[in-house]
Amino acid sequence: MYVLVLLFIAGIVQAFLIDKNKGIFLVWVTVLTFIISYILSFRIPMVPRYLLFLNIVFFIGIAISYKIFYSLINNRAVVYGFIAFLLILSAPFLLNYYSGYSKDDWRGFSGIMQKTTNPGDSVVLVPGYISQPFNYYYSNTTDRTFEFGAYTAQELDVIDAQKNNNTAVYFIVTTDIYSADPSGDALAWLKEHTKQLGQDTGIAVFVSGASV
Repeated sequence: MYVLVLLFIAGIVQAFLIDKNKGIFLVWVTVLTFIISYILSFRIPMVPRYLLFLNIVFFIGIAISYKIFYSLINNRAVVYGFIAFLLILSAPFLLNYYSGYSKDDWRGFSGIMQKTTNPGDSVVLVPGYISQPFNYYYSNTTDRTFEFGAYTAQELDVIDAQKNNNTAVYFIVTTDIYSADPSGDALAWLKEHTKQLGQDTGIAVFVSGASV
């Protein structure tokens, strides 16, 4: 990361040397993006994937930086060697990235929930909007469970109060809860009223009721 950031800065400098307007454009897009993101963070949950488009500017800056090295060394073999060095340096991280799950495994997790729950149990998604990836693989109708969504501790309290002594309530939680409920009340409620069964990739399961 540090190498790429330094190359990006070097590329910005080179862009100013080639064409001042190009350098100003790269700086303007970069700075403006972070300013807008900072303002939006007070209104909506911000996650890194929203800024993926900034990679275009980032890689352009890195690409331009080669001119500085080429003017200093004036040897194509050295430039190509440096590119090869970056590829070799990145290889172990790429192998690790593609050898396992980089995102939540909703397919595998839904299968685990089908084996874990019993008819009449409740499944609560925290925060509620994670129902979109979860329900793509899971059907509470087929599994004969009740499904709810919750965002706050108050909503969790209401849902949990509806259970009876013969059923359990399973709470499916992802790190999105930190954005959906920045106060931390929902997570504090889970720690106080439930126990954690386990975790699959970035998806944690808590339970209260008959299974506790």
